[in-house]
Amino acid sequence: METTILPTAEEDVQIATDAFLVRRPIPADVAQRIEERASALRDQIFLKHGHLNIAVSSVRESREAGH
Repeated sequence: METTILPTAEEDVQIATDAFLVRRPIPADVAQRIEERASALRDQIFLKHGHLNIAVSSVRESREAGH
């Protein structure tokens, strides 16, 4: 039985950053792992905090500050 060791999130981000900086496509497997991790984190945040709509309050604060 063969065991596959996946890169860490930090390693995947470094691979994606390196590809971006040399204007090459991010490898499909790296992009998929990043998207899966992001989705899992989004789900965890939603379960812990519920739906957060920070955009509306941020726009209001910006308008009130005169920006």
